[in-house]
Amino acid sequence: MKKFFILLLASLVLSGVSASLNAQNDESSLRTSANIGIKLAKGLGLEISPEYRFDPASKSSEYLIEAGLNYKILSWLSVGGYYRLDGAKVTDSESETGSSFQTSNRFAFDATAKVSVKRFTPKFRVQYCNFTDFDKTTDDKTHYMRYKIALDYNIKGFKLTPFASVEFYQKLKTGLFSQSRYTFGGEYELNKKNAIVLSYSISDKYKTLDSYHIFELSYKIKF
Repeated sequence: MKKFFILLLASLVLSGVSASLNAQNDESSLRTSANIGIKLAKGLGLEISPEYRFDPASKSSEYLIEAGLNYKILSWLSVGGYYRLDGAKVTDSESETGSSFQTSNRFAFDATAKVSVKRFTPKFRVQYCNFTDFDKTTDDKTHYMRYKIALDYNIKGFKLTPFASVEFYQKLKTGLFSQSRYTFGGEYELNKKNAIVLSYSISDKYKTLDSYHIFELSYKIKF
């Protein structure tokens, strides 16, 4: 059973890589990040997440750092607020070096509900943000609502927890849904405070019918 889940996760990620490389109109992003969680008080936590993103097609890169607070209102409900600073290297013909470094800011507020049903943990998150994660590729800085449904499964006697989720993006300006993101992956627990997460996501843009592939490796640590 354990080998089956490892092989399944590896196969799905490799399938996504293959699809990304073979698709002509699709874009992709390779990402590495760290998630640092610090307990400040009962129910109150601080999260700091530095991240690096690289686009193989355009050779462009982004550096991000996000910080925020989350508070557990009930055993099954928590709320949070976050600020993100994004720095991107972009091609600029007017620059002496042929490129320039641009920064942008993002704010987000969300509410997350989750419960445990035996070894399954379904989750639902509603988030407001002032622009989408795919701003660089869509050139669209409108306000968004994001609705995410996720499911984790805790395998008995196994440190790998597989997960899957689907997320929908709604433009507040028009009220229309513009894209969806499908994610699957696994979190491997090194110990009670450290874990490694590997995931693959595909985002479908409704207007252009293009897809955006995301491959991410993340390290999680709790204090």
